[in-house]
Amino acid sequence: MNRKKVYLALWILVSVLAFFVLAVMYKGDTLAEKPENEKPREESSPAESPAPREIDESRLLDQIPYELEAPKFELKDLNGKTVRLSDYRGKVVFLNFWATWCPYCLRERSELEEARNEMKKYGRAEILTVNMMESKKQVQEYIKKEKLDLPVLLDTEGKVSYQYMVPFGIYSVPVTFIINPDGTIYNIIGGMTNSDLLLDYVEYLGRQGKFDKAR
Repeated sequence: MNRKKVYLALWILVSVLAFFVLAVMYKGDTLAEKPENEKPREESSPAESPAPREIDESRLLDQIPYELEAPKFELKDLNGKTVRLSDYRGKVVFLNFWATWCPYCLRERSELEEARNEMKKYGRAEILTVNMMESKKQVQEYIKKEKLDLPVLLDTEGKVSYQYMVPFGIYSVPVTFIINPDGTIYNIIGGMTNSDLLLDYVEYLGRQGKFDKAR
């Protein structure tokens, strides 16, 4: 009787040990092998960034020698949507003032559109065009006639134009204010501008760390 109990105990012990060994082996195989239907993990790619531009810094204006915050404003666009300067915090903003009676304003429209289309690829800058003291109907007819695509903000009473232009002694258009990503005025382009120059400013301000300072 005692011998049978000993054999039984040994059999139970061996069975438990065998089960334990098999369980460990199975777990190891499960961890080591990858299911056939499991897809390989894809590496996340960094966000697209603009390729560095070769620029001629000698033709660019320097930062004005004092920190001046750009006047805040709210204006309606041609669709009735309210647009605020603060909506573009963190971007370089080219604030362009113009009028339908200005032939030079019309001549630079295509350059502004070209620059804006390029800027939209990377989201680091925006062009806002502000029509001075003309009616919505007048501007809409002009845009349709000249087949223009740039978004337009309406400063029908001239208050925003006055805030920007008069303190700098500017009384003619076109004129473009360059606004840093932190909301301060970088400088002013008097007269007509062009796509290459605006894109050069975006590249240059990036090199100066202006985007980092706005964070």
